[in-house]
Amino acid sequence: MEWRSPRTRYTRRSLSWSSSVALAGAALAACGAPGGEAGQAPAKADLSQINRKLMVWDQPDPGRRAQLDRWSQLRPNLAAEVTDIGSAGTSQADISKFIASVASGDVADLVRFDRFNIGSYVYRQAFLPLDPYVKADKFDLKRFVETAVLEAQGSTDKKQYGIPISIDNRPFFWNKEHFRQIGVDPEKPPATWDQLKEYALKLNRSNAGAITRLGWTYRPGLSGSSLIYLYGFLNGAEFLSADGRKAQLNHPKVIEAAQWIYDLLEAQGGVTRHDELQKTFGANESHPLFAELLSTTHDTQTALDRIARYKPDMDFGIGPNPVRKAGDAGATWSGGHAWIVAKGAKNPELSWELIKDLVSQESIVAGQEVASRQRPAGQKYVPPMSAQPAVDKVVFEQFKTGVPAIDKGLAFALDYMKVSKFRPITVAGAELYGGGNTAWDDVISKRKGVKQAFDDANATAQAALDQVFGASR
Repeated sequence: MEWRSPRTRYTRRSLSWSSSVALAGAALAACGAPGGEAGQAPAKADLSQINRKLMVWDQPDPGRRAQLDRWSQLRPNLAAEVTDIGSAGTSQADISKFIASVASGDVADLVRFDRFNIGSYVYRQAFLPLDPYVKADKFDLKRFVETAVLEAQGSTDKKQYGIPISIDNRPFFWNKEHFRQIGVDPEKPPATWDQLKEYALKLNRSNAGAITRLGWTYRPGLSGSSLIYLYGFLNGAEFLSADGRKAQLNHPKVIEAAQWIYDLLEAQGGVTRHDELQKTFGANESHPLFAELLSTTHDTQTALDRIARYKPDMDFGIGPNPVRKAGDAGATWSGGHAWIVAKGAKNPELSWELIKDLVSQESIVAGQEVASRQRPAGQKYVPPMSAQPAVDKVVFEQFKTGVPAIDKGLAFALDYMKVSKFRPITVAGAELYGGGNTAWDDVISKRKGVKQAFDDANATAQAALDQVFGASR
């Protein structure tokens, strides 16, 4: 079954994060790459005749190690190892680190990479296009979430530089028992922002001037930027102009959404008290949802694994995010990673073979089986989404928890991809996303008003665009 998600505009990226990265980019342009410099797939290699170790840059968690162990057992002459250099992040420091590694020629055979940043690295000529390999092997990209595939393409040349390996989305969670306490249907989440505010104020609890339970909060599941993207999308905001040359972190719909959130926090007791309670939030079995310090929130669907692990008997709901007003289209947003082959990889044809194996259903299941066995006896396990809906359905069926709310919640999350949006791909991607965090921090700390905070953050993102396209006239 093929899922189609709302398309996001893809624009050219070419910003140098710093002078050192600019020099690294220049070095990249001068570098060659065996077996794929012009994007031409070499003749198929006889893998049995090659003897060398393959290196993968990724988080060395048990599931990934299990996948690579499986590969190594099948091909002992091409054993694969994993190490983490922090190359999959979204920060400018991560970008600098990766670019420097590629420029020096010291690269792994395969790299896990944050998809929405791929366009920026493509401009720096840091990746090899995978299209020749896709074409030669008739590799079916339609098995992946469509927008995740688009997100892994070059913003101008539309070449395929990455193969998706993960995805998430951000639904709405609520405590059903708390809903019963205020006399509303525990099976139905608030449908609109007005209803969310109504519920939140009724659910809120305080004692001696201190908040003891938040009716609604975005913490700890969302960062400030994640929150702004979510509510911006729900409000119909566009974070980038149609031609990709104008940053719109201060789009009127973004400002309206951010102001509404701020006003809701103030109505619940104030952002200062909100932060005071937030400082008491624990993790794992002490998560605020379990400690009944909050009634409604947003989180990624991976929160289901936390519930399964620490409080499988919790009476909770998971559903769509409230829309701005009745009749508006629903929305969530997604992120995730992809496998990429860096320029300078020694044997790109081997990297491609490893990609194909790691995204196969057999490999994914093998990894999840090992990951599930890492849990203490009696703890349930909920696997993440792979960006392949058909594979995810098989995996979710195999790892059913037997807890109806959790299993139904996972099915909902998979279906919720139909309305998921993606961050705009732009040279100013880091500035837009980082700017959302900076602006929101300025707002909740009361250093700046909403409009001023987002105007200032937008100016930084616009400066990044102007370095590429020239100052706006």
